[in-house]
Amino acid sequence: MISRAQLLELGVASSSVTQAASLGRLYRVHLAVYSIAPPAARPRLAPEHAALLACGPGAVISHWSAAWLHGLTDRQPRTVAVSVARDRGRKLDGVDVHRAGACERADRTWVGRLPCTGVARTVIDLSPMLEDRQLEQLLDRALRETSRAAVRSALSRTSGRAGTRRLRSLLDPARPSADAWSAAERRLLELIRASGLPMPECNVGLGDRGRVPDLLWRKERVIVEFDSWEFHGGPAAFHDDRERHNQLTAEGYQVLHVTWRVLRDHPERVLVWIARALGRG
Repeated sequence: MISRAQLLELGVASSSVTQAASLGRLYRVHLAVYSIAPPAARPRLAPEHAALLACGPGAVISHWSAAWLHGLTDRQPRTVAVSVARDRGRKLDGVDVHRAGACERADRTWVGRLPCTGVARTVIDLSPMLEDRQLEQLLDRALRETSRAAVRSALSRTSGRAGTRRLRSLLDPARPSADAWSAAERRLLELIRASGLPMPECNVGLGDRGRVPDLLWRKERVIVEFDSWEFHGGPAAFHDDRERHNQLTAEGYQVLHVTWRVLRDHPERVLVWIARALGRG
């Protein structure tokens, strides 16, 4: 990708640029932005590069495009989101232009050679567009790439923007931690014991494939897995978990997946699921 301005800076005459475009030696992507390769031969991030050139100096990849570049979402957006300090008022095919004002250096980073909003700023930009549960999931994924301190610092630079209050509440230390998970799991074991149901084996190996279920009733062939976004939310975990689930099902196990929210709010519901599964077993 290259812009007309860059070609002129390299010493190419304006008439030569026009002639090359008319002869098909340059492929027009946006106004005054060209590619030297046809669409089928362009690299993976060519649309993002072209969008930045079209939007001019100071533009950065942002919003869902930045989330995709950072690995916060697995789906590449259909359009490229770019944030600019000053909108030229020009519509660009395949580009969503956001007028976000100047993006401070601390809120910018690079993905490859592309300027992009940082992980924390990206979550802040997307927060007004998301429902509470979606924002919670996005933040949990972002915290695998950056720290809570970095998000708080970015929030301090964008105070008053929509969505920032919800993000601050999600950063509250009262959100589920490893200790909180452990406490909820212990509570479930207490309920199982009090109900008179058979007690499970906890975190023991199963078979020769290195599988370690969280709770296992070996005789009844029932398994309970505690699923957190931190360990089960990424693309690799998504596929691995389903492969594992299918393998266990094929071997005759009933696998129950329990999240933090249901374990915290409705432990008795989990107990009913277990009782019914054990009854079938």
